[in-house]
Amino acid sequence: MADVDVTNLVVALVLAGLAPVLVDLLPRVKVPVAVVEVLLGIVAGPQVLGLLHVDAIVDGLSDFGLAFLFFLAGIELDIGRIRGRPLATAVLGWAGTLVLAVPVALVLHAVGLRAAPLYLTLALATTALGALLPALGDAGQLDTPLGRIVMACGSVGEFLPIVCIALLLTPSTNHLRTVLALNVFVIVVLAGVVLARRWRPARFVRLVRQTMHESGQLGVRVSVLLLLALVWLAAEFGLDVLLGSFAAGVIVAQVISTADEEGRAHLASLQVKFEGIGYGFAIPLFFVATGATFDLRALLGSPAALLMMVGFLALFLVVRGLPSALLARRRRLVPTTAPLLLLTATALPLVVTVTDLAVRAKAMSTQVASALVGAAMLSMLLFPVLALELVKRTGRPAVAAEPAR
Repeated sequence: MADVDVTNLVVALVLAGLAPVLVDLLPRVKVPVAVVEVLLGIVAGPQVLGLLHVDAIVDGLSDFGLAFLFFLAGIELDIGRIRGRPLATAVLGWAGTLVLAVPVALVLHAVGLRAAPLYLTLALATTALGALLPALGDAGQLDTPLGRIVMACGSVGEFLPIVCIALLLTPSTNHLRTVLALNVFVIVVLAGVVLARRWRPARFVRLVRQTMHESGQLGVRVSVLLLLALVWLAAEFGLDVLLGSFAAGVIVAQVISTADEEGRAHLASLQVKFEGIGYGFAIPLFFVATGATFDLRALLGSPAALLMMVGFLALFLVVRGLPSALLARRRRLVPTTAPLLLLTATALPLVVTVTDLAVRAKAMSTQVASALVGAAMLSMLLFPVLALELVKRTGRPAVAAEPAR
């Protein structure tokens, strides 16, 4: 057996373990752990200290961490909680984002920005739901009207861009084939959901419950197998693998939570285990690796790149956050627009994905990509902290003027 160097993996895991400790040292400012992980990756990466290099092992586990992040986002998606006006508002808000993002991207491209309008539009139209959910949960906001509308906007801001990536940014030049592949993938997933919900062998269900707190852990093993199977299936269809990850989370949540009256309790138990795997191991590696591969020199080496980063940060607020916030305020789903505007404009995982695809396709310069990713990092560092601080300072829970229907 060939020697395997796990030095970089050990360094990445040390940084992942250090991140929550550093967050705890800042009691007055609740900085998202993911932001600290990215910053530690930058500092330890090849452009600063040179302690961490993203090799094949770290890169593979980083990809698994990204997949697990969207898997957890799919599990957290509670259709019953966001359906009705929150979901309709989120969809209309994303449509408003496209109305703003397309001309902005075209104008920036026309004035000389080295970024294809399609990639730039999708980068500006995302919301980091997977990164927001832990922050909202820690602040006790998930079950409030603010939490519901953020979940709706975040779900739409992750799912629809993933579908667009699958349709528009795939390597295949045959878009009809891509559309057909997406339809087949959706049919396969829906068939799996229907089959799993209607046909549950009693022995299998009993075994899942029996091993819930034993070494067997059948529920976890089957869920992870489903995650990898749908990621593989999406890749085989030529679609973005994040679509498979998100679909796997939705399927697991739908199947388990509707099994019987005890379903939600079983889902909650499994969710704790998934969060342990995800946030305890795989997802931090994605954020650390993102920092280690971030082109810091391309950003700091040019005043123009720094100005672009600030400009993109402002565009996240105006293009992504403002339409949803104004609609939610108009429909009286939130008392004030500022927290929702900030939370909806928070981005990172899909921005990293879109810019990586753009740079590989030579549709975006590394300087523009670094500015976009840098702006997304700043959005994760600043926006959730400011939003939750605004909610806290109001001295009242984030409730709507009238219940959402």
